[in-house]
Amino acid sequence: MIQFEFAGDVASYNGFQVLLDADQNPKTGMSIEGIGADFLLENDTLNVYSGSGSDWAWTPVETELTYSNENRIAKWTLPRAALGDFANIDIVFQLVDTNWDTVFATSKQSYTLK
Repeated sequence: MIQFEFAGDVASYNGFQVLLDADQNPKTGMSIEGIGADFLLENDTLNVYSGSGSDWAWTPVETELTYSNENRIAKWTLPRAALGDFANIDIVFQLVDTNWDTVFATSKQSYTLK
């Protein structure tokens, strides 16, 4: 399970996003906040990066995914295998407003997958 708390009203945001650097290599994937994002959880969809490093180019991936957004907590549950065979991962949490502009992004956070 991946989750983050946010401030404000759910209706103020179009996108609840988690950018995941599965290989912990900032030179692969989309460059953002010190990571190279290989995957994007955006609302109820898992996407894999299909761009060239700086462009916003994502392809949806079919996987079992549960998404909820209640009580100012965005939460995703998905199979660990959906992100590859990595033990550690770097993550950036991000919110985009109703114009699809970024209004909040965390710095890089590192986690061990269980």
